[in-house]
Amino acid sequence: MRTNLSGSRLSWIRVPWGVQMCVAIPYKVLEVSGNGLAQIEVGSTRQEISTLLVPEVTAGDYVLVYLGCATARIEEQDAMEVMSLFEEIAEAETLLDSYPLRGRNKQTEGQQ
Repeated sequence: MRTNLSGSRLSWIRVPWGVQMCVAIPYKVLEVSGNGLAQIEVGSTRQEISTLLVPEVTAGDYVLVYLGCATARIEEQDAMEVMSLFEEIAEAETLLDSYPLRGRNKQTEGQQ
């Protein structure tokens, strides 16, 4: 799924050789429950995630989220840098998708 990061976050990145990679995405924690759950904002909606792997998370922290679980707490500056890089990747993919010779030449695909 490739989307603009101002709405839903990028969760899959297509690398140049056509393979997709799933990545952890930084989100700001809005609210933490006492039962190992927290609320994050995804676009204009809230999503519940597990914080069992990082129980020290508090509201206002940034966490990396992978498959509905916070996997690490990160600094705000690092989160902003990662999101900026994801934006650049999304923009580059849009440019590449419009490039007429994108991808490998059909005649050379079997030669590697």
